[in-house]
Amino acid sequence: MIPKIIHQTWKNEEIPFDMLPFVNRVKELNPDWEYKLWTDDKCTELVENEFPYFLEIYARFPKNIMRADAIRYLIMYKEGGVYLDLDYEVLKPFSFGAHKVILPYNRQTKLGDAYDSIGNCFFASEPGHPFWLDAINTLKEGSTPEVNSIPKNSTIEEETTGPAFLTRIFLQKKYSDIYSPDRPVYHPRTPLSKKEEDKIKNNGVSLGIHHCWGSWRTKSKTKYFISKIKRTLQPILMANK
Repeated sequence: MIPKIIHQTWKNEEIPFDMLPFVNRVKELNPDWEYKLWTDDKCTELVENEFPYFLEIYARFPKNIMRADAIRYLIMYKEGGVYLDLDYEVLKPFSFGAHKVILPYNRQTKLGDAYDSIGNCFFASEPGHPFWLDAINTLKEGSTPEVNSIPKNSTIEEETTGPAFLTRIFLQKKYSDIYSPDRPVYHPRTPLSKKEEDKIKNNGVSLGIHHCWGSWRTKSKTKYFISKIKRTLQPILMANK
């Protein structure tokens, strides 16, 4: 059974203003769920106390996004619950039924994508599931893909600790008790306009939207600045709904 705990991470207790509407919304929709914000200090404390063998690996990651990826796997293994990025908008109350682990697709070839992929901005799990231990142990081995072997549509962060990494773990073994809903359920294509956003919210299928506001992608400065503009306008648009 997936415990009623909502996990999110940020560098400190001051959640960015433009993401607060999403945070407040997930709390409003799930009032009987415990909410935990994992700051950098709390994340390090978790590793030190519960995963001391992983501390050196955790500290050695060259980028903060890699630590942010890894810690969510440790949290799922230790405590379970639901993890979601701060820029993920929940549309309906959580209802996971009897599922032990929910790993949604964020890319699917049957829906026209170039490849199949498991996302890591939203998932839910019971504590202690072997999938997370497999992910942790693989990170512990420290294998890093060669730069020249990384697909053009990916990054070293995605391949080393992010969605591509998680997808490889998922595909390497058969986990009969993992539920992987189709992409539109938790990962509809990120809306680029209010019209597209409204269409998703009224499609009768989608339970959330990943707005993809992360600034860690340095390979696309234009995309980043566009997302910054969207982030500034989003609270105003949501307040006027």
